[in-house]
Amino acid sequence: MKIAEKLIEERLTATVRDRFPDAPAERLFVTRTAEEQFGDYQTNFAMAVAKDLKKNPKQIADEIAAALG
Repeated sequence: MKIAEKLIEERLTATVRDRFPDAPAERLFVTRTAEEQFGDYQTNFAMAVAKDLKKNPKQIADEIAAALG
């Protein structure tokens, strides 16, 4: 894993543990996007844990984005 991906993953993990303490943080991973139009990095964490948290994935993603500022 490259340094940038590792730093992003560490910050996301800390945010997820703070906002969603019951979520399985081991499902969080960061990868480069396949298409530049969608940004540089991505994670499918919100989709992976939506059922466990009984929340809409968009709501989870929005909460993470708001927490990251």
